[in-house]
Amino acid sequence: MPTEKKSPEPIRVTDKRIFTAEGDIRDEYRNRVTPVDPATVLEHEPPQPAPAASEPPEVETDRRFIMLLQLLDANVYNALELAGRGHPQGKEAARQMIDVTEVLAEKTAGSLSAEESESLKKLLGEAKMLYMKVTKGLKV
Repeated sequence: MPTEKKSPEPIRVTDKRIFTAEGDIRDEYRNRVTPVDPATVLEHEPPQPAPAASEPPEVETDRRFIMLLQLLDANVYNALELAGRGHPQGKEAARQMIDVTEVLAEKTAGSLSAEESESLKKLLGEAKMLYMKVTKGLKV
């Protein structure tokens, strides 16, 4: 086991903050920092938000998102096929993929194109229905 060497120099901590606890500029920074007069800042009007449009702008469909949905869909169906054959891991894997898809739907709500949104809704609906049938032992 190597022996540890003790440092002969003490550890020093340097306060690099520009302002003191009272809010004044520290002396070492006085030449580098120029205070701003609050009255000049308030003279300018803050930018106004754009008026709300009656319809949100049309979002372009991203084919990569559609491919992601197809990948999730295929994984759900493969897992459910395993579950239908009696593999308990298939049921759990299908549930996890459905949960992931639900989180994806929640996190992307309002930012998808109409096609993406419809595809996601359809995938979730079909996957949940098939999951219920397989877990209840119904014929698919």
